[in-house]
Amino acid sequence: MTEGATILGLIVIGGFIPSIVHIVTTWDYQQTLTVTGPTGTQQVTNKVPVQTQLDAILPFMLPVLLTALVYWLLKRYNLNPLWAILAVFAFGIVVGWLGWFAPTLPAPPAS
Repeated sequence: MTEGATILGLIVIGGFIPSIVHIVTTWDYQQTLTVTGPTGTQQVTNKVPVQTQLDAILPFMLPVLLTALVYWLLKRYNLNPLWAILAVFAFGIVVGWLGWFAPTLPAPPAS
């Protein structure tokens, strides 16, 4: 009974991860296609947001991966939770400053 309650509790906590941890990548993948036709050759450049592709594979993948990484660090290296919080804080400051991640998806540029 205790083991079942533990598993149920972990599932419920796992369901809360996307509402507590907010990570969205701002990276874009740029693809250039060369189209050859009867009238000539044309190059088409297509920008694809990486976050859209990640959401297509598994919604809220980045928050779950960050939570899993912190949990693994806590268990594997017997890390003090205070150090884990400071590491996540420093990581957030650095990648936010670099512009790699944002709390929400940026608006697409006007075409």
